[in-house]
Amino acid sequence: EGTPELELKDLIPASQYSLDMRISANCGAGDVAEPVFFSQKFQTECDAMGAFPYMQTFDDEVFPPHCWRQYQSQAYGNPNDQFATDWGNDAWIRNSDKIWNPEFIKSGAASAQLQTSSAGIRSALITPQFTFESGKEYVVSFWMYRISKANESTPTVENEGLNILLNDQPNVVDAHQLGYVNVGSQFAPRVETDGYYQYEFTFTASGDKYLIFEGQHQGTMAIYIDNVVVREKTNCGFFNVKIDSIKTEVARITSLDPSVNQWQVSVGAPGFNPNSGTIFNATGSTNTITGLTPQTDYELYARQQCADGSYGPWSEFVYPFSTQCLPTVVDYNNTFIDGFE
Repeated sequence: EGTPELELKDLIPASQYSLDMRISANCGAGDVAEPVFFSQKFQTECDAMGAFPYMQTFDDEVFPPHCWRQYQSQAYGNPNDQFATDWGNDAWIRNSDKIWNPEFIKSGAASAQLQTSSAGIRSALITPQFTFESGKEYVVSFWMYRISKANESTPTVENEGLNILLNDQPNVVDAHQLGYVNVGSQFAPRVETDGYYQYEFTFTASGDKYLIFEGQHQGTMAIYIDNVVVREKTNCGFFNVKIDSIKTEVARITSLDPSVNQWQVSVGAPGFNPNSGTIFNATGSTNTITGLTPQTDYELYARQQCADGSYGPWSEFVYPFSTQCLPTVVDYNNTFIDGFE
């Protein structure tokens, strides 16, 4: 009696499944109705992330990135417009065009792009779920491309830009707005030249939440963002370095901020979290990392020590590098390459 329910247990988070069922009604007295076949694909939710910093560069070819999602949060207001452009729930894409439009990628291999749509359409790109602690302050930062003209004859317009939202659910309903940035460089927050600019929004939260990048269109210009970082708030800002020299077992690192005297470097395998890497303490402008393995790929992050002795956030950009190979000994008994003596 009643509506039957089926509960599936022991599923793996962030995994895709296909549910195929054959359902028959028991009519009583041994009579069974003809079966109805049912098929449904679904994906389980990701576990909430509580380790910070979280970084997303959009460099992986899969889009949306793992545990991200997107949907159209507001449809076009005039469906009779024959020139309407509506990408539906696939308006956000991965932009990897380094040939014709390299300026739209801040760093790495790609950025996230909200394709140009008709006026009135809104599309939300949603992060994984995060677990935030009560009493702590957090920061979401990202780079956004600002531009004054979509082309020679079409200036960008006001109220075409990006809402940054925080919500209990992966949608924009009753979401809390953290901030808004116009894509047009001549509008708030105004900048003098076209290009990428970094924006940060500080917030407090408790429990499991989603961050949402909701683009709103007026039909003139695509929106590009890159290098999203979610972190705990610190008492000083980002700190960046450059890698001057790489040998077989050592690498020389130089600070890009001469005012910083105490800093740290974290080194690990590609894809590692900088909090769990090998930490090197550094002083002054140039320092050497030792103990590396020859012919090995690494990634590096850096952070500065704040005036109160705490540390700032790890660098927003990852620094990939590879150590050199050990020299090969060649003598008259070692052909080195087949057929060469």
